[in-house]
Order: sequence, then structure tokens, then C-alpha cells
Amino acid sequence: MKLCFGTYAKVLTLFLKNGKSNKELLHTIVHSVDPACKLPDNAVSLLLACKQNLPNNRANGLGKVIPTKMHSFYREAFVTLYKTHDANKGSYRRHYHSGLDIDEFSDYLSEFSFHSYRESKSEFTDMEFADYFGRLQINESGVKADDFAFDLYANLCLMLLDGNQYSFTHRSFQEYFCAVFFSKQNEKFMRRLGDFFELHKERMLGDSTFDMLYDMARPKVETNILIPYLQDLFDECDSGNGYWTFLERIYPVITYEKGEVNDYTTITPTSYLFDFVARLLNVDWKLHCEDLPENSNFLLNEYGSVHTGDGTFELVNIDDMEAVYAEYEYLQEDPVAEGWRYRFTIDQVCGRFTDITNVLEDDRFVFKMEYDAARRYFDELVAKHQRKDDFFAGLF
Repeated sequence: MKLCFGTYAKVLTLFLKNGKSNKELLHTIVHSVDPACKLPDNAVSLLLACKQNLPNNRANGLGKVIPTKMHSFYREAFVTLYKTHDANKGSYRRHYHSGLDIDEFSDYLSEFSFHSYRESKSEFTDMEFADYFGRLQINESGVKADDFAFDLYANLCLMLLDGNQYSFTHRSFQEYFCAVFFSKQNEKFMRRLGDFFELHKERMLGDSTFDMLYDMARPKVETNILIPYLQDLFDECDSGNGYWTFLERIYPVITYEKGEVNDYTTITPTSYLFDFVARLLNVDWKLHCEDLPENSNFLLNEYGSVHTGDGTFELVNIDDMEAVYAEYEYLQEDPVAEGWRYRFTIDQVCGRFTDITNVLEDDRFVFKMEYDAARRYFDELVAKHQRKDDFFAGLF
């Protein structure tokens, strides 16, 4: 869930309104915000650094208001670092060696972030920095790489310089500026961008670029990425075996557990874009993989408890009892199985194991609910943008 950043910002806003100290603020955030919340690692320091420079909104009595959208927060942070910080220091003004104003600097940094992000680089030697800067198509005024770099690390603190090694202060800044760059691109670029995220799914864990892009340019993302993606997916389903084709493509392998095991499996879509859509839809499922039946044909592991000798018990994989006896030499007999892990592929069960397929096809099952909800979402997106296109076309 990405809502937690907004929740976090609301906590800060409340504390600012009530005049609480930084120490009180940090204590409350650490102890009150759900640990599962996905926050940028530097959120606390950035918010505290920016809070004194946020505009007051006294008309509604809210005082200083923290943006609840992640991209809005980073925009405010950049403005604060570039401009507002000096405004609070009287006549003092930093000299920007690049000669770029705030909008120009944002454009330069956005393209720089794109080139480095595309190659999964957030740290650079001075030569690598110069190489990425040399790729900028926007640099028609002859700005030098060294001057741009100086402004980044000395004036804005958006990068660190250690010897000849540059790095973003935090990767989330690179993600934000990359999303800004994406949001300004044309239809052809955006359609290819969807393929980029699909191909690089594994590196997107903890990455917020696409989420911020969606918030910045939702119509572009919907019409050029999500609609074409869902169109291809459901065309394939319609020409194949419907929901079962969907499972083969998005959830081809299903692993689940019964009883007590040492860890539980989290199943995620094979597609980055469908994972994003599923998070948007957030279906209220009634059945999940743990509701699938036991089936010895697909038994993967069995687990049992052994006494550790200090009054506690530990779960072990009893499929390999030789290793268990080697580690627990005092054992007299095999542990009793109390947990089981199962795994099957969709093509193994389709049309064969009715005890399993009945659950998979149940309208309350999580993947079936995602499939049905995604089809409705796709139809709604197409209809919404068609209405909008027809409305504006009818004005001329």
C-alpha cells in the first residue's frame, strides 16, 4: 500500500500544527506508524529539513501542510533546497555555477536521472558523471559537467562527493527526477516505457518511480501504458482459455503451506504492470492460497518440531532427516509432521485436479477476483478516455 506516505505526512502536519518538537515528532513516528509502511529511508530527515520552509496556510487554520503525495513532497523538497532556504537567510544567495534557474535545473537533473536510472546507476566516478552529463539532449547552452556537479553536491546537497565518487543523497531523489522526465515524454516513448518496467521487474523492489509517474501523469500512463498492456493481456486470454490463460501468464507457479512451517510464501505476479494494477484495485478477497486443499501429488516439504535442549522447540525440514540427526544428535525418533508445503504449476492442475481447480475458479478466490476486477477496470479506463476524447473533439 502506498497510502502510508500520506499517513506519515499527516502525522508530521499534526505535530507542526500543535508546535511539537522534533524529538517528540520522531518518537511518535517511530512508535506509532505501522512498521509495514513503505517510506523513503530519508523521509524523516528530509521532512524535518523542509518543514520550516513550507508555506503557511493560515486561512484554514492548518498551519504548515506537508504534501501527502510522494512526488509532491520531493518537488517541495527540491524547491526548498534550491530556493526557499536562501529566502530565509536575508541577503545571502548561493551562486549556481551552472547558471541554471530552478526550472532549467530540474529539467537537466531529470534527464541526467533518466540516463543513469536506465542503467541502474546511482553512484558514479567523475568520468561516469561526465559521460551521463554528455548524453543530455537538453544541454544546448553549453553547461559544463563540473559546474552542474558542483551545484548538485555543494549548493543543493542532492548528491554526495567522496573523493572522485558521486552518489545521490538518496536513490529516491533519482527516482523522483526520473519520473519527472518520463512524465514529459511523448506517446511513442511512453509505450516503450511500459516494456522497460516489465523487463526490469526484479530491480523494481522498493522502487517508487512508476508510482510517482502515475500520480504525476495519470492520463498518459493509463492511455499509453496500462490500457495497451491490459488490452494485450485480455486479447491473449480471450483467444486462449480465459482465466486459465491469465493464471498461466501471471501466476504460473503456486506455492502454499498448511500447518506450521518455518516461513510462508508470498506469491507475486510475474508482470510488473499487473502487480501495479493489482495494488491499485486491492481486491477484498475471501479465499487465498492457504485455502487450497492438501494434495500429496504436489507435496514439496514436511516440517516438524524438535526440542533444542533449552526448553524451546524449532521447526525443521523432516524431508532430510540425515541432516536433522546430524544437527540434533540427541534425537531418539523422527519428529511428527505438523506443517506441509505444496507447489504446482497451472498446467499441471488445469482440467485434472478438481479439488484444486474448484478453489482456483471460485469467484471469491484472490486471483479470480483480481482477474475479474482487472477486466472491469480495463473496460472503465477505455470508456473513460473515449468519453473524454469525444467531449473535447466535439468542442471544435
